[in-house]
Amino acid sequence: GRLATLDVSALVVGERGTGKRSIVAAIHENSARRNQPLTLIDCHGPEAGAEIQRLCELKIVGTVHLVHVEALVTRDQLRLAACLREHAGQLPMRLIASTEMDLGPLAEQGEFDRELFDELAVITLRLPPLRERRDDIMPLVEVLLRRLSREIGRPIQGIDPAVAKLFRGHSWPANISELASVLRRAGILSATGVITPDDLGDSLTARRQSVRRTGDSALAKATREALRERLAAAGEGSPYHDVVGIVEETMVAEALDITGGNQVKAAELLGVNRTTLRKRAQSGD
Repeated sequence: GRLATLDVSALVVGERGTGKRSIVAAIHENSARRNQPLTLIDCHGPEAGAEIQRLCELKIVGTVHLVHVEALVTRDQLRLAACLREHAGQLPMRLIASTEMDLGPLAEQGEFDRELFDELAVITLRLPPLRERRDDIMPLVEVLLRRLSREIGRPIQGIDPAVAKLFRGHSWPANISELASVLRRAGILSATGVITPDDLGDSLTARRQSVRRTGDSALAKATREALRERLAAAGEGSPYHDVVGIVEETMVAEALDITGGNQVKAAELLGVNRTTLRKRAQSGD
């Protein structure tokens, strides 16, 4: 599309599995730089700093895909922003960054460099999750089955109507990557070339039930322990509210631990606003 013809920086935003890498590859392949390399820099990786240094020394040409750009350490964010400012419009490469996060609020709160955000987000492409575009599921199934047929060397002609109904009702938390994985497993098992519910096995329900069992088990254990402690103390007040408070504080602490203390990411993980998270974190100090 038009994004491929515009040789400016871009930001691709979408949940895990929404196809960000495929989109960036398609942009590169349809751009004027298609005969040059497409270089991926994983900003989570140990070589990210060295790769950013090479980029700023203008030693990379073609298209550079900054994967998980939100993970760049502050030093590299500042270095890259300065490089883009110094060589505005004269870089030997095009930068396309991708992220699962909304960088705008992070930039406003000082948790991502504002200048770098402005440089990268000249054009922003947002990829909606699969659950918000269910009309795209069947066209995607057709594309993925053609690819799978080539991969396994035999035709997978389609899916049973009952499978189509299951697919339309599934939430697809891992988006296109999950759909591709489910189809691959079922296609390999299919004896007829048409995927049936039997070919799916428990591939759709197992994920939900596994997450639910694990979460319920851990949460139930924490709740039981907190309730026993509260009842053993035999104090005044409401055991219910005390235990709820303890569980909430535990969830906040775990979310902050998982996200390395980043309150914005922890709030997104828990589905609460940052003010609520901060209050609960402070109450647990």
